[in-house]
Order: sequence, then structure tokens, then C-alpha cells
Amino acid sequence: MKGYYFLVVLLLTALCGGGYVMYQQQYKMAVHVTPESENDPEWPSKKKWFDASEWLSTPQYIKINDFYVINTRYVPIGDLNSDQIIFY
Repeated sequence: MKGYYFLVVLLLTALCGGGYVMYQQQYKMAVHVTPESENDPEWPSKKKWFDASEWLSTPQYIKINDFYVINTRYVPIGDLNSDQIIFY
């Protein structure tokens, strides 16, 4: 009986810990950067992870995957051939 109780507590602890990790990962995002050395095992692109909870906690941004978000309140651009596109 004692072993059964220990197993249940261990299983619940593992499930709660896994749930917490999954909850925290919803706010993580990454960018690709070039490593400093060609001998780096992550050559040619390395992932740099950062906390994006400031943006993802608002309904303005929707996370697509670890690298891309959608801005739901974007500024529409009328003429793509205009020189003023760089000022938005």
C-alpha cells in the first residue's frame, strides 16, 4: 500500500511539472542567428530563445509557431510601390 501511495504521488508530481513546462513554453519564441564559429554544432543557424509573454499575453498578437506571430491590428498599406512604406 505504501508503494502504491508513493507511485501515485510521483505520477501526480510528474504530470503537474510537465503541465507547468508546457504552460511556460506557450510564451517562448525564437530567432535564428548565425553562430560565431563554423565549428559550432548548431551551424549554420542557431536558435536564440526569448520570453515573448509581453506580446503574447495581449489579444493583438497570435503565435503561429516558435518563430512567427500575427499582428491582428496591423496598419494597412495602400500602395506597395510607394516610397513612404518605410515610414510605417
